[in-house]
Amino acid sequence: MSGPNTDSNGTSCTWAGNSGGILSVSWLTGDKNGLSDLYSLKANQPDFEITTVSGYPAVYTERDSKECTLNVGTSDKLYFFIDVSRTGVADQLSSVAVQAATDVLKNLGGA
Repeated sequence: MSGPNTDSNGTSCTWAGNSGGILSVSWLTGDKNGLSDLYSLKANQPDFEITTVSGYPAVYTERDSKECTLNVGTSDKLYFFIDVSRTGVADQLSSVAVQAATDVLKNLGGA
């Protein structure tokens, strides 16, 4: 695991596995419009897909055999995203992203 990385966009932590997989959790505190900003960019996101995670609104913005990015709204103004990358099957990467997002929400007391 790398230590937290903080910049003007927010804070993220990244874990890298021995098999080459990488998982990142990032809070976009610099974005004050929450998932609405992602909805406005929908036309530029070929993998855009609306979903939910533990009852929270969520959006896939990348979902292929090498990377999965799942964005989860926790309020109208705040969201976090999970980014999972590794060569594999898209559905497996999505499952890892959903599990990580569920774990984040549990730690917040919301799932």
